[in-house]
Amino acid sequence: MEDNKTPLSREEVLARSRKENACQDEREHQVTVTANTYSMIGLIAVFLLLAVARLGWMGGRLYDLLAMVCGALGAGALYRWRQLHKRSDLMVCLCYALCTVIWLGLYFWRG
Repeated sequence: MEDNKTPLSREEVLARSRKENACQDEREHQVTVTANTYSMIGLIAVFLLLAVARLGWMGGRLYDLLAMVCGALGAGALYRWRQLHKRSDLMVCLCYALCTVIWLGLYFWRG
């Protein structure tokens, strides 16, 4: 250990702080959360466009699209449950999983 009591420069303080908090950058965490939110908004927007197109003039069923949306939402609920261990997140995850299985079953059974 150094007994030198000289004050650290601003750059040294910042470098030490970055090194100590390498895995805990709050800004990076917030950007990731916001990016995930935008990803879900994009997923829903594309789903709505494809659903309107398929129902409107292409003809067809939405089983595959509904399975994708339920699967994505279920994956988010599963992650929340694994991190927070809240029973409500587990129940939401199980409901989405059940919906995904039903939609996939209908897709493969009825096309």
